[in-house]
Amino acid sequence: MRLISCHIENFGKLSNFDYNFNETKNIILEDNGWGKTTLAAFIRVMFYGFANPLKKDDYENERKRFKPWKGGVYGGSLSFSVNNKEYIINRVFFDREKEDTFSIRDAHTLLETTDFSKNIGEEIFKINHESFKNTIFVGQDELETKSTRDIESLLGNVSLDELDINNYDDALGTINGLINSLSPDRKTGRLYKLSRQLDNLEFENLSFDANKTRVSKLVERAKSLEHFLNKERRAKSELQGLIFEELSNKGEEKKEAKEEKKEEAPKDERAEKLKKDIFNFNKLAINEKTDVIGLFILFFGFFLTVLGVFLQNNNRYHGYAYPLTFIGIIIVIFYVSRTFFKRADDTEDDEEEEEPHLKEEETKDYEPFKSAEDAEFNSSSSKYQALIEKMKLNDKKIDEHTGELYRLNREIEELTKEILKQEENITRLTEIKEEIIELKEKYEYTLKARDYLGLAKENFAKRYNKPVKKSFDKFLGYMLDETDDYILNINNELRIKDAGELRDVRMLSKAFRDVIGLALRLAFIESAFTKEKPFIILDDPFVNVDDNTLAPCLNTLNIISKDYQIIYFTCSISRT
Repeated sequence: MRLISCHIENFGKLSNFDYNFNETKNIILEDNGWGKTTLAAFIRVMFYGFANPLKKDDYENERKRFKPWKGGVYGGSLSFSVNNKEYIINRVFFDREKEDTFSIRDAHTLLETTDFSKNIGEEIFKINHESFKNTIFVGQDELETKSTRDIESLLGNVSLDELDINNYDDALGTINGLINSLSPDRKTGRLYKLSRQLDNLEFENLSFDANKTRVSKLVERAKSLEHFLNKERRAKSELQGLIFEELSNKGEEKKEAKEEKKEEAPKDERAEKLKKDIFNFNKLAINEKTDVIGLFILFFGFFLTVLGVFLQNNNRYHGYAYPLTFIGIIIVIFYVSRTFFKRADDTEDDEEEEEPHLKEEETKDYEPFKSAEDAEFNSSSSKYQALIEKMKLNDKKIDEHTGELYRLNREIEELTKEILKQEENITRLTEIKEEIIELKEKYEYTLKARDYLGLAKENFAKRYNKPVKKSFDKFLGYMLDETDDYILNINNELRIKDAGELRDVRMLSKAFRDVIGLALRLAFIESAFTKEKPFIILDDPFVNVDDNTLAPCLNTLNIISKDYQIIYFTCSISRT
């Protein structure tokens, strides 16, 4: 495969630019700022489109980076030959990819062809954009390379239909994801979580047997208390019967005593009435004596009042009229007031004398119904008092054992709830143990699957590892004297032997890394593209190489240009 020519309408700083490529070595020697990197990028974009289309940074987003400085149509055309047939690619770019236009024509008929689509790069080279930049296309200061799935597929000389090595990393990622999700060591692993649940449930069930034993004993004790309480309640009923009987007997006795008092009552009433009559007679005699004196005073007051009124019309004694009238009125008021308050006091005295007798009459009929606390009962060692004491003792026992029974029932209830939960735990424990056995088996099989997958890749890699290492040694030998110190593992990763140890080549200087990277790229190209040899683009790759190493490197380009079309960009004549 080779490039024939290109035409750039507008791309970056290049505008209305044409270039015709020769079949071997094309050296494009131009000053810095001319647009060498832009031209190299144009060739790549014509096959693969822009890289990093979603980047916001104008430099990283190539669509923005290479937008024409002077405006105009953004795009161009590129003619090339592959499989002994020539084609012309035309692309016009806009702000968004879906607005871009693409066409490919037969270079001889200029008619559009369906041999390729806009994904022409992957269809011709059988590798994606990333792999293209790690093999055929060497960007500025990007000589170092690494293997990819597409490169490994080509190195193994297999198609995706024969062996899906391209999906190895995806398959390995899926398996590792499954292993991590099942892991007994990771906190997010299912086996780890189940193991923790198992430990927690077993800890919760440590008291299961003890709880059952405790409940059995508590139930027996509760039954015993119930039996005792029933016995005490029956005894209480019997005591209540005896007390009622004793109260009834006492009531009968008091009733008989009351009847006897009623027979003696007439004699007592006559004596009491005689006393009361004598008292009232004496009181009446005193009141009558008092009333005679009072009447005299009252009349005297009236007399003075009338005399005072009469003298008011007598000029001679007019001065005595008002004093006599005033004195008479005062005497009348004094007598009336004294008589009123005396009668009120007599009424209160009568009520006070009658009140004790009324209270005594009201309460004496209730004597037989007084409780055991009354003086009459407490002063005697009666059968009733003994029964009351037994009743108190019985009530105390019932209260104590009722409280104990309540506490027992509460404890039984709580323990029963805990036992029910522990029984559920036992069911869950069985389920978890069965699930752990199943998942452990699955986990072990998945680990073996990963090991077998790695072994399969290793065996597959061995098929191309030796040819790649052989090509690497050949190209590195063109540029350096010694190649025996470099080891290429099955992942196409380079290591250097030093003092019996393998070290990362990143420990070397940038110049050596560039030379080693170019040798590995050329090894990938020679081993992978065995049928149709591609062109190789190098954008000033030797800027870090010293003069002693530069000549062998440039000579290497002359050697490979016999088999590959080289497009070599540089700004220095010394690197040509």
